[in-house]
Amino acid sequence: MITIVGLGPAGFDRLSPDLVDLLQTTERVIVRTLEHPAALELSQIRQVETCDDIYSSAQDFDGVYSAIADRVLAAGSEGPVVYAVPGSPAVGERSVAEIRLRAGGVEVEVRGNSSFLDELFLAAGVDPLARGLQMLDARSLPYPLLLGLPTVFAQVDTPLIAGELKGALLEVLEPDHPITLASGLGTSGAVVGQASLGELDHAEVGPRTSVFVDPGMVGWPGLVEVSRRLRVDCPWDAKQTHHSLVRHLIEEAYEVIEVVSQLTPEAPAGKADVAAYLHLEEELGDLLLQVLFHSNLASEAGVFGIDNVAEQHRRKLIRRHPHVFGVDGGDPIEVDGADEVEANWERIKQVEKDR
Repeated sequence: MITIVGLGPAGFDRLSPDLVDLLQTTERVIVRTLEHPAALELSQIRQVETCDDIYSSAQDFDGVYSAIADRVLAAGSEGPVVYAVPGSPAVGERSVAEIRLRAGGVEVEVRGNSSFLDELFLAAGVDPLARGLQMLDARSLPYPLLLGLPTVFAQVDTPLIAGELKGALLEVLEPDHPITLASGLGTSGAVVGQASLGELDHAEVGPRTSVFVDPGMVGWPGLVEVSRRLRVDCPWDAKQTHHSLVRHLIEEAYEVIEVVSQLTPEAPAGKADVAAYLHLEEELGDLLLQVLFHSNLASEAGVFGIDNVAEQHRRKLIRRHPHVFGVDGGDPIEVDGADEVEANWERIKQVEKDR
């Protein structure tokens, strides 16, 4: 049997009596890392096994979590074992998910605990239900990075990760945008401070560092919000119809074509013309606004909105690329070059359009 427990965000003194008893009396205890106050204190009280050696031997984090799961499952097949992780087993613990997925005939019990998030909410004065919240792993940022909600970036544990996070955020935020840096939450040595985004790559970070950012409405969510606001508060936007916007749609499309003609024929290969690309960025934004405007009008008619447009087109791309996504969840089909891809596209399109 494997019992997975969370050590909470702080020291051994913050653990419940029943959890302390379990950790002290179980014959075999494995901790994911000693880089945690309660884990370190536990190792001074009794013998524990640690998985810190795996971090230096595995090639990437996927390999780390898989190797940790292997070790814990092997121990659990031999007899009762406690696997102790920092914070909560349900937050940021991919090894826990692997163990539960691969347990087979080994019984697994999970005992929860509070995570660093509780401490962070108090330190930053954040109510996650007031305006919503998203939590992301700084070591594995999604693309696109959609910012429109207060966001916690966890595991900002090295200067390299801090620098990469700064670069991603600077795509939509200014260097002087305020951020909150928090390390060692829940302990007597907790550090919580305010800084600007531009200073992030020079900040002192470690295994228990998180960054909180309240970005406001920026990027794609911000554009959607601004366009909806203009429809209400701007007299010009308020009087537009689908038909009145058609000429603007055509003009913006032609302006995109004009800028594309300024790029080299092999673009994006070869040396990039940055000035031309920045002009293209602006014109693509103008064209995108037309798509968004028509979607907003359709939403007023109660038919569809921009999310419906995106989702329907996502499904269409999957249907029309069976050589990439397969058919109905099956394996991808074989194709012989771009010509066959185009022929398949037209064939699938004819079936969809019933023509």
